[in-house]
Parts: sequence; C-alpha cells; structure tokens
Amino acid sequence: LNTVSCDTLGNTCGWEFDGYNDKVMSLDLITNVIDPNRAASWNYLSLYKDENMNNYYDIYTHCSAKAQGKPYQCPAMAQYEDLALTEYPQHINNTYKLSQSLPGNELSDFQEMSCQLSLWIFERWGKDNEYVKRATADWFNSRWPESDDMYKKFNSTNLKMLGYAQWGNGIPTTLLFDVPSVTNIKRDGMWRFSKKGIQLVLPEFYSRALKWAYPKMNITTFTAERVLNVLSEDSVDAFELRKNMVFKGTTFFGNGTIENGVGEKGETAFVLENAEASFLLEEDHKYYDVSVWMDQTFISNPDFCPEVENFYHRCQQQIDKFKQFWPARCSEWMTLNLDPAFGIQCNDVRIWSNSHPYPKKNGNLLESIITEVMWEETIRKGMLACENPSYVQEPMSDAFKLKCSYDKGGMFIKAKVRDILFEGYTDPFLIKVMNSDFKMRRTGYQIVCNDQVEISYTWNCEAITDPQCGESGFSVIHETDGVLANLTRNTREWYLHEIDLGSVHGIIDNPVFATYLGQLWKDSDFNTNTSDPENDEWATSQTRRNGMGGSVSAKPNFNRTENEKWQKERTCSKRYMGGPAGVFPNCTIEMETGRGELQNLGRIRNYYGNSSIELTPFTAFDVNGNFISEGAYNNFLPFVWEAFRKYDLQYKNRLEGLDYKGNKTLNVFLGDELIQFTVPNVELWDGKNPTNIKYPLRYRFFDNTTTESEVFLLRYLVDKAGWEEIGMLAHGNEFDFFGMPYEMPIGMSSTRAQSGFATTIGTPHHYGNLEWGGIDWVQFRGLRPDETKHGFRFDVEPLTGQVMRIAKRLQVNIRVERGPLMDRIISSQERCSVPTKTFNPGGYGCFMYFPLLWYDDQRVFETKATKDFQDTYLTAPGYISLNTSISVAVSVFIVGCSILAWVHQYKKWKVFKARIFLD
Repeated sequence: LNTVSCDTLGNTCGWEFDGYNDKVMSLDLITNVIDPNRAASWNYLSLYKDENMNNYYDIYTHCSAKAQGKPYQCPAMAQYEDLALTEYPQHINNTYKLSQSLPGNELSDFQEMSCQLSLWIFERWGKDNEYVKRATADWFNSRWPESDDMYKKFNSTNLKMLGYAQWGNGIPTTLLFDVPSVTNIKRDGMWRFSKKGIQLVLPEFYSRALKWAYPKMNITTFTAERVLNVLSEDSVDAFELRKNMVFKGTTFFGNGTIENGVGEKGETAFVLENAEASFLLEEDHKYYDVSVWMDQTFISNPDFCPEVENFYHRCQQQIDKFKQFWPARCSEWMTLNLDPAFGIQCNDVRIWSNSHPYPKKNGNLLESIITEVMWEETIRKGMLACENPSYVQEPMSDAFKLKCSYDKGGMFIKAKVRDILFEGYTDPFLIKVMNSDFKMRRTGYQIVCNDQVEISYTWNCEAITDPQCGESGFSVIHETDGVLANLTRNTREWYLHEIDLGSVHGIIDNPVFATYLGQLWKDSDFNTNTSDPENDEWATSQTRRNGMGGSVSAKPNFNRTENEKWQKERTCSKRYMGGPAGVFPNCTIEMETGRGELQNLGRIRNYYGNSSIELTPFTAFDVNGNFISEGAYNNFLPFVWEAFRKYDLQYKNRLEGLDYKGNKTLNVFLGDELIQFTVPNVELWDGKNPTNIKYPLRYRFFDNTTTESEVFLLRYLVDKAGWEEIGMLAHGNEFDFFGMPYEMPIGMSSTRAQSGFATTIGTPHHYGNLEWGGIDWVQFRGLRPDETKHGFRFDVEPLTGQVMRIAKRLQVNIRVERGPLMDRIISSQERCSVPTKTFNPGGYGCFMYFPLLWYDDQRVFETKATKDFQDTYLTAPGYISLNTSISVAVSVFIVGCSILAWVHQYKKWKVFKARIFLD
C-alpha cells in the first residue's frame, strides 16, 4: 500500500499494482493522475479534468480492442488511435519526466505506459478498489434524498442500485450533473455505455414520464429494482406479466360508447393507448404486486408543464453558467412555451393530443418503452426486420451505420424463389423468437447459425454478425449437453418439419420454411453398393439427369424406391405453409370411377380421410367435386357421341349433338387450398372465336397457318359467385388477434384450418377483389390486376370430359393487423385512427391482406397429344360418314347389278317362252 492522498482531507487510496509491470506503472505516474493537489492546468493526466477522464476511457477502449486482436477498421481502433499512441504518450512525457525506470526517451517508450494507465484506471482502480467503492457510496449517501428507500443505504457491495435508481427516479444524474436522464449527458468516454438508439432516447422510466409531462410519476429505487428484474426475467410468469401489460395497454374494451364504429359492450380492438386499462393479474399470481404498481393512475395537470420545463433551465444553467463538461441535449425538456413546433406538447389546455386532466398509468408508460425499444433496437437495428432495400456500411463518429436489405428477413424478405418454394429459408426473426421461447421455458436450447459472419462492429469493436444463417445451416445447442443437432442444406433433417433431439430432449419445431418443403429433393443417403442403371430400383445420377429432370443433392447409387417412400410420407403430412401436423387423419383419397353412374366420373368422395372439410370451427362443406388438372386421369362427365358439334350425316334427324355445349357448371375441388368451386361455362357460341387448341402455333401474322390439328373445347371460368360460395363459409367465423370476428373479403377464402394462422387463398394481384367490388386491394401500390393474366380458367373437351388446358392462378395472403408491434403498417396513420371499424367494414382496426406469393399453374395438351386425340376420337364422324357412303355405294352397285341380272334373265325367259309356244 502507498500513501498517496486522494482528496483534500488526505485520505489514501490504497493503490494496488497486482499484475502490472512496476517499470511501466510507477507511483510517481499514479500520483500525477489521481492526486487532487496536482490537478493543475499544466497536468494533462489528472482525473479531475473531465476531458482527461473521457480520453482515458477512449484509450482504454482502443487498447482493449488491440489486445484482443480486433480489426483496425472498427471505430475504437481507428478513431482513438491518435489518443493512445500519440497524444497521451506526449502528455506523459511532458508531465511525468522519465526516470531510471525506463531506458531511452522516445515517444514509443511512453505508448505502453498510456495503455497500461487506462487499463489500470478502469479495470483495477475504478472496478475493484475498495476505497473507490466506499468513497462512491459515501458521496451518494451524503446527498441522497430522504424520500427514497435507498437513503443512506449505499455501501461498497450494493452500488448496482444506482442503476435501478437512475431508471426509476433519475436521482444519480440529478446529483451528479443536475439533469434527470443519461440522455442529457454527452455519450463520450465512460458515459458511452449503451447503444446510441437506447441511451439517447430517454431510456429511463422517470425520463419518459417527464417527456409525457407527468413529473410525479417516479418510483423508488427498490420498486425500480423489482420491476426491472421482472421485465428482464426469462420465465413463464414474467412472460405472462409482460403479455398482460402489452395487451391491456393497447386494447380498447367496449363500454357502450361508440367511437369510429366500435364501442359496444364486449367489443375489443387495438388502440395506441388504453389509459383506463386494468393491469391487475390474479391475486395468486407470482407478480401480482408488480401488476398493482402498473395499475397506479396519475392525472395530468397544467401546473406540471413549467415543472418539466424547469429541467431545461437547470440543465442549460450547468452548461452556460457553471461551464460543466458533461451535460448536453437540454432541449429535451422544452415545452410548447419555448418550442411551439417540437417541444413537449403541454400547456394550460392540453397534454399532447388530450385535454387536461388526462389519466395515465404506470403500465401505459412501461408498455410504450418496451414496444419502442423492442421494435427499434431488437428487431429493426438487430436486422431482424428491415426498412431499406440496400445493405451498406458507412463509417460514423462512433459506429458503422447499417442498412439491412430485405434478404435479411422480417416482414419482407428477398430470397431465391426456389428456396421459398422448395429448398427452405431460415428467417432470423423466427429464430430469435424461438430462442426467446427456449429461454422463457428454461429448456437450455439455443439455435445458432453455423457460420457467424461479421459484417460490422460496434463503437467498442464488438462484432455485429449477420443474423441470417447461410448455406451451412444452423445447430441446436444445449447449455450442458452441447450440440444436439446440426442441420445443413440437402440433408434429410433439413426438410423435416420437426427436429429430433433424441430421446432425452425430444422434438422441437424446425425453423426452416418453404411452401413445399423438400418437394424437389432426392435423398442421397438412400444408397447401396450397386450402381446398375438397368435395375428399376437403383439409378445413377446420369440416368436421373436424362430421365428424371435432375436432382438437388442426390449422388450416384440413388435408391428411387426409398426416396419415393420418403416423398409420399412428406406429402401425406399435408403441412400447408409449415402448419400443424395431424390436420388430415390419413392419406386416402377416394375417387368415383363412373362405373355405376357415369355422371360421377372423377368425383372426389374422400380427401385424405375427410368426406367433409371443416373450414372453420363452425362451418364445413362436403367434398363433392373433381380435381382439376390436364390429362386423362381426372375427367369430368364424357358426353361421347352427343358431344360432336357437327355430324357429317343426319343422326336421328339431327346434324349436331345434343350436348356439345357441355354442362352449364362444373364442381371443382382443390384440396390443397381447401376450396370447392361451382364453375360456370363461359363459352361464346357466336361462332367467331371458338375455344380450341390448334397446332402448329402461330407466333407471327405471316406464319404458316396450315392447321395440322385442332380440338374444340369448352371454357370454364371461376367467377365472383364461385368465390362468394366458398368465402361465405368463413364469413364472420374468423377471428382477429383481439378475438373479434371479421368477414372474408371478396375473392378470398380462409386456409387457417391448414396453416394454423390467418392465411387466405385468393386471386393474384387481388384481381377478383378489384373486379367484383371489394376494397381490400386499395391498400397496395404496384398491383396490376388483369383478368387475362390472373383469371382462373380451364378448358374441357366434352367428348371425353378431359381437361386439355388449365390456367390455375391463385394467391396466398396473410392477414396483417395493426398492433403494438406493427403499429405503422398503414402509410398514413391518420387514414386509420384507432380504435375503429370504419377503416374497413369487414373487420375491426387497421388490417390488410398481404400477398405472400401467387402461382400460375398452366398446363396444356402438347402437339403430339393433341394430334393423337384428334386422330383417335374426332375423326369418328368422318369415318362413319365415309363408311356409310362406301356402304351405300356398294349397296347401290349390288342392287344395280342385281337389277341388270334380273332384266337380262327376264329377257332371256321371254325369248325362251316364245320359242316353246311356237313349237
């Protein structure tokens, strides 16, 4: 121990040199740093100069990053290099004359001393020294207000309570600098302790209360400790408290007073703030006491406005009159009196948008802080949801500015079509939610990307990693058992909807998403030693490329039988949009063959074990329609001979068939989308533009138009009535996030029964919604609805009932609601003032049906198939006419010959009789 005095009373500090080189850190140097008797203007090392304290921390940041091998490009390495290697070594040289402890007198001799000095200040003396802890506790105890429950209770073991106090009541910064928030302190040096987006936006509860002009809404230090610990706790009980707070604070409960069409008793809807909410939990809940605190109400008062503004004057006085180094951003506390444009909206009449007196509860204030920080810092700045379609790095004063692109996930993503449809995509936001859930349930699991790519650095050189898992996939890691699963692309586990962690840990959901996950995959794990391409069961890669269209990941010796079995199991699971398992009881599909009644040919009677489809818990429809796909497998009723438009010869005194116009309507069943249409025949019988398939195709006006094959068809088009028929089944039987029913928009039908969340199936580009009088399409820019491009139609050949051409066009949508997390989904919030039922009469609040994807499944009979069909079936009338003509001609010839033979014989007979008579 040394005897250097640390204050004017001569109290000693007890410097400890453990782990330091005495040749670098000497008592003489330390004395110049901390002895108040040497805090003169010539001493550029003294801690009593605020600029020095600031610079020491910057040097400490640089030297720590350098010692850890951080890259030079990070801010702490680049921006603080001059302080650490030039400026302060010179100050040391000028202030502390080099004695026998170090050889030489060059600048380089003092650079190590500069780093060691900063490390000593912030890692030894300021962090572990008992004197410093006791001195800090004594300083605050002598000044702490009696009204707080920490009055004279600070000691060297509980200094962390200063942090709780700062959050709850702002006492520490008020005592230090006469400012109520860390936002009012320069974010430099040791005061750069958090992200700029948190530290400079009034992160404390008390500072937010002042910003809302509720200066009496402060809390004691012990209460702040209790509340903050619960808010940060990963447990089911704490989650229930936070969920209750956010739900109650942003939910309007109808009380009989109608506002914007909503307000009947029993109605609930989203609202930006419910100042009359009850935040109370059940009395036996673990955190009932915290909910009681949340439910405390404070009332606004015009007298509070000057009280808040007084903080501006006090803060500014520290800068202007007392020339304090640290206070900053005093304008945060200007009210309308000083800043009519941007000041705190508080005057004698109103507080923000409400008139005095206006209530606010602790829970309201806390909810606003949490949702803002979660959205801005955790989600948006954490690159879990992005707002800019670019991705650049721009050096700033203390960090790298990050603009993340849509391919980083969130509400919008940019990814390969093949990944979204078949191969799989891992959304960082989903992984974040799953990891949070694992923490809350204390499972010990974490999902971690296998490739942690560093894309930038924080101000103190902490790596910012890309949250997107790349081609190498991810691992599931247990806190004690290590890696439980490692999933990479093109492996069987990647394409399963669940991850098997073994008998001890069980099964968790797989974060990999694709609309048709694994549909194109061929499993290379199914292999054998044989590679005989002639064997039906086994095929080489070359065989597959030639005959099966290639493979994503398969290798030679591919077992086709085993893979087909795996694909059947995958298809059988019917996991629509990654939805829940077990929606359908089995894999059985029953189809009518028409053997008993021809009119039932191709009709589906049972779909995956269901004779009816339960679209909602309250509505269902019987399976009663035909699959729709081109080819001979799925037929509608064939009209055979009566389907010919023209006979070459009269048939039953007719020259045309009775049924060539086909059925007026057809029933179509689309099991994958849970829809069943009654589709009308829209063929125009004006003879000018008949629906047909004609080859060769004519691409240009002057192309050869000689027709080699032509088949006339009947056009069927899914119309408004068809969509209304299926959409009405979910009408008023779907419920939003607040439990209120909503109507199904025109041109859409619910698929929630399969996906497990608010998805719908509809027309591409909301074509039907626009065409048939809906209003949901107006929420989007860039849509170009066109019946020709987006209509759902198919063409049936009436003779055989085959579908020869189909354009199956459907769009998958998700219902997005304005809520506490996404409260800015509408381009102008004034267009949708909540709570409301007038924004869209189809439901409560602000919502839209956002297109996830749309597909255009077009199939048509090719040239050869059309020619074969024509030659096989459509030539029948011609053959019959020809055969009939030949038969008639032969018959006439035979009759003529018979007549001629009879005449000839008759003449001979007459001659013969005449001769006999004469004789």
